[in-house]
Amino acid sequence: MLADLLAEEKKTSFVGCLLQAYFLHVLGVAECSMLTLMAFDRYLAICKPLRYFTIMTTGLFMRLVFICLLWSLCSPVVETILIFQLPFCGPNRIENIFCDFPPLIDLACSDTRFLKMVESALSSMIMFNFLCVLLSYMKILFDILKIKSEVGRQKAFSTCGTHLIVVVLFFGSIGFMYIRTTKSYSPEYNRAVSLTFAVFIPLANPVIYGLRNQEIKKSFKKLCNCFRVKHN
Repeated sequence: MLADLLAEEKKTSFVGCLLQAYFLHVLGVAECSMLTLMAFDRYLAICKPLRYFTIMTTGLFMRLVFICLLWSLCSPVVETILIFQLPFCGPNRIENIFCDFPPLIDLACSDTRFLKMVESALSSMIMFNFLCVLLSYMKILFDILKIKSEVGRQKAFSTCGTHLIVVVLFFGSIGFMYIRTTKSYSPEYNRAVSLTFAVFIPLANPVIYGLRNQEIKKSFKKLCNCFRVKHN
């Protein structure tokens, strides 16, 4: 991204663009799968605390992570191969900040209805993952409300808080990109959503997860205090 910002001409080869789109989807599917796995982990930790260590063993955890990574590597392969075989004879300009499958499909000179059906089927997996996360948190919420201790409730909410923020940001942005009902949004709108998904969320993740760390909290408070003193 930094190299492209410094370049005078914003251009790339077709193969390079397709590879960028492939790895974009690999990383996106990996994060989507990992967030779903984390929701399941929090469900076990809060709803079944006494059985957590017998269910979520190291072996099961490693197998689940391996399945998530394998699925992320394999899921965009079919679409990548199909797009590679498309004829491109017209405009070659993509109105986006990075290469992606939908803009490439729109540039093709042949009938792409089947490919768009494949894209829709793969995009529906996003909804499946989101529903799994939603069901996990509904069950977690019901169990938290049953906790009589205020301290216990706060501890349970703090366990889920950071993950829930990332889930809302991630699934919200990719939902606007891939599951929206219309494709007629302006290029500026598409670029803004793409920027949120590709740049803002990865930058925000370390901050969001790090705020649970007491040392990071203290450093962040010191930084805010210094900022206030300078402006006063």
